[in-house]
Amino acid sequence: MKTKKYFFMTLSSLLILLLTCCGGGMKISKNEFLGEIPSLQKYYSAKIDEKHKELKACTDMGKAFKLDKEEQLLKEEWDAKITESMKANPLTTPLPFEPLKDQPYTINKISVNNVNSMGFGIKISLKINTDIKFEYKDIWVYYKAIDKDGKEIQGTKLQSLIRQELGKDLKTGTEVEATGCWTITAISDMENFAKIKFITKDEYDKK
Repeated sequence: MKTKKYFFMTLSSLLILLLTCCGGGMKISKNEFLGEIPSLQKYYSAKIDEKHKELKACTDMGKAFKLDKEEQLLKEEWDAKITESMKANPLTTPLPFEPLKDQPYTINKISVNNVNSMGFGIKISLKINTDIKFEYKDIWVYYKAIDKDGKEIQGTKLQSLIRQELGKDLKTGTEVEATGCWTITAISDMENFAKIKFITKDEYDKK
């Protein structure tokens, strides 16, 4: 009996070890607002970069073909994982934000617009508070991502254009939209995301 018990304990330990190894080192953390997307972007972008470097350094035609195929399969798996994650957790909760004071508009809502292996898109819904005369120049909003410790997440500064019809003034009460998209590099560092903070153009221009 002791021998049989020892055998099953050993077998169980081996199975756990195999399952752990098969996981490929992927560590998924779930952000309150962005779900698993930052972790997925971080993992797959790193794996593809690694595979791309191998392919670039490879001088053997047969091996290069194999590496190229592996890279393509990784990209397909990446897209599938994002689709799977978005279905399970569609990210419908509006993203929290900190607005700038004394602006000619009010930000009503920020929502997830589009997510794929190329980036992470958001939609900013605004309401104009005062008439803005059309002057053949673009109107921008500037912002960055903040983590749970209140610190800026590097590489997340964005500017978004407020949509305005050509030749027409923006009247008080008009509802408009602006869209933005974080790159893979930026979203990969947003596992600890807490909110979006709107900033001035001067702050946006600072490196």
